[in-house]
Amino acid sequence: MTLRRNLKTGNAELLIFGSFVAVVVLVAVSVCDGGSGGEAYSKLSSDFASLEAARKMYEQQHGSPPASMKEIRSLFGELPSAFDFRDPWGNPYRYRLRDGASASFHEFYSCGRDGIEGSEDDISSKDR
Repeated sequence: MTLRRNLKTGNAELLIFGSFVAVVVLVAVSVCDGGSGGEAYSKLSSDFASLEAARKMYEQQHGSPPASMKEIRSLFGELPSAFDFRDPWGNPYRYRLRDGASASFHEFYSCGRDGIEGSEDDISSKDR
């Protein structure tokens, strides 16, 4: 029981640390961007970093990667979080997990400004 509680505490600390790193990246990108309208892309970078931290935490707890965003969201039910799982244009983030021949492939992505999946303005965490 104590070991399980300590593991959950460690996972919470990992998520908090990942969120802190995402905020630092967001601030750094905003400063370098000079306020030229890149706030949407700064938010994407920060959100992708937070989602990746949550994915790693889920995988550590369950021994396998999450199969869906619903499984990632389940982590936030236990922890206080202001993370809203929406891209800068108000669309929900998407998650893909594919099993390859040598390793699992995963990515988070936004449907972009038009909100249409598969269009040219989709933005992947693998693109950043």
